[in-house]
Amino acid sequence: MRSFTLVEAVISTVIVGIMFVAAMSVLGATAVSKRSTQQQALGYSLAQDLMNEILIQPYEDPTQTAVFGRESGEGGVNRIDFDDVDDYESWSATPPEDKNGTSLTGYDQWTRSVDISFVKPTDLQTELLSRTGVKRIAVTVSRDGIVATQLIAIRTHAWPMNRKDPGIVVLFVVDDTASLTSQEKAKQLLMKSWGFTVMLMGATESQANLDAATVDANVAYISQDINDSDLDTKLLYTLIGVVNEEANLGSEFGFADSWTDGNSNNIQIVDNSHYVTNELSHGTLQILNSSQPGHMLSWPYAPGLQTLGRSWDESDKLYRRSLAVIEVGSELYGGEFATGRRVRLPWGLPGFDVGELNKNGLDIMRRTIEWAASKEQP
Repeated sequence: MRSFTLVEAVISTVIVGIMFVAAMSVLGATAVSKRSTQQQALGYSLAQDLMNEILIQPYEDPTQTAVFGRESGEGGVNRIDFDDVDDYESWSATPPEDKNGTSLTGYDQWTRSVDISFVKPTDLQTELLSRTGVKRIAVTVSRDGIVATQLIAIRTHAWPMNRKDPGIVVLFVVDDTASLTSQEKAKQLLMKSWGFTVMLMGATESQANLDAATVDANVAYISQDINDSDLDTKLLYTLIGVVNEEANLGSEFGFADSWTDGNSNNIQIVDNSHYVTNELSHGTLQILNSSQPGHMLSWPYAPGLQTLGRSWDESDKLYRRSLAVIEVGSELYGGEFATGRRVRLPWGLPGFDVGELNKNGLDIMRRTIEWAASKEQP
């Protein structure tokens, strides 16, 4: 039998050594990868736990005058008194703690921190110092100073809460808050009779004032008595719902290109699967005690427009869309996307009398407000 020479033995030893080093490198990389995956999973779990805690809080303090950050008596050594989203601003703990301030076991080298900021509704990357109705929440988890996970969430004032929240707050946009028209007074009384809180706001107010007012409301209701050029597109990007009576604001809110007028006491319900119409009969339905001026949308329509009712156009001898809704995120006429729920009512021209609405018409008015406010009743 042929024996190994010394040279062959040395070469064999070198080869085995190289293979051993390569094997150890693979095992080492696998161990590092496994440890990294485990840390990412732990970091995500820590971040998700705190984010869930924040997101169930109200947008603003429910008991004190709201300030950005912690109000009087909140904070200290734990989060037990935190009762709104921005109480968590700049909160940080090493190691991470539960809500009562007890350190989580086994996380001595971990840090969990929170950053809250106001952001622009139309650009969630742009931070602003003033109230916008939108807060961006960032929960960051790191280990030994190295970020393991970061979760981002958006919280808006219009976010529907549970049934314990206060009722619907309507921002009623009128011509002149100091001198309401008879129709505006009648509509205000109707809204209050339904249990809604009504805040008055003039259509001539600045963009900044309107933006600030929407922070405290769930839905805006636009009176037929305003001058459309006074309001124009000031509420186009608002995050709360909008119910619109004013015919000339169809394109400004992205419902359709234009409109035409009509005069009738009924409407044809074409979709009664929606919350607004699901208690109404399908087909021709009387909504007014007498014929009243109304308006209808003209093509082209918003791609995201959902038609609930149509009205008869006597001049062209055809039905046109008149009661319509647009859901959040749906495409508007003009290429924008709805930042809140939108409703187009079939009435709202000079001479219209809200007192002529029968039970069907009043139900439509009330339920459009509830739906636009994201507070549908069971």
